[in-house]
Amino acid sequence: MSRIEEAAKKRDEKTQEFINATKSALDQKMKIHTEKHEEFLGDLISKVKDHLEIVDKHRQSTTESGDKMTEEVRNSLEERLRTASEQREEHLRKQLERLKEHAESCARVREDNKQKLEKLQIIQEQIQSKLKDAENRRSIHEEKLKSKLVEHEKRCEMARQKREQLLLEGNQQDMEKKTVTASSG
Repeated sequence: MSRIEEAAKKRDEKTQEFINATKSALDQKMKIHTEKHEEFLGDLISKVKDHLEIVDKHRQSTTESGDKMTEEVRNSLEERLRTASEQREEHLRKQLERLKEHAESCARVREDNKQKLEKLQIIQEQIQSKLKDAENRRSIHEEKLKSKLVEHEKRCEMARQKREQLLLEGNQQDMEKKTVTASSG
């Protein structure tokens, strides 16, 4: 029994040694792992701090340069807007001048057309007057010609009648001569 007890004791001791050795190895591993983890976290924290410092510096420089750039962009835009406004006003002024010139030109053309229309109406009235005068002269001339023609016809008729009368008288004298010569012979 003593051997069994001794063997159990040895086994318990060895188990205890194994447990202690394993526990100390695990404790040491845990300690090393914890140290490495703390070191990793320390490095990570320092890297994050460095990064944040860089980001802050960049943000500040960006903010400063951004403010400068924003101011430059604002000034540039204001200048463009002012230039565009001036150009628009100049364009509108030119358009107004063109429209005024066009209106004046239209007024001159209307006035010229009005004067030409008045002249044309005067000319048309003169033409109508001349046509009426010509018509009157024509009708008077036709009347004169008709009266001359009637008179000419009367003279012709008188001349015919006189000729016929002369022919009749001439025939009677010839007949008388023939009768006179016939009786005397």
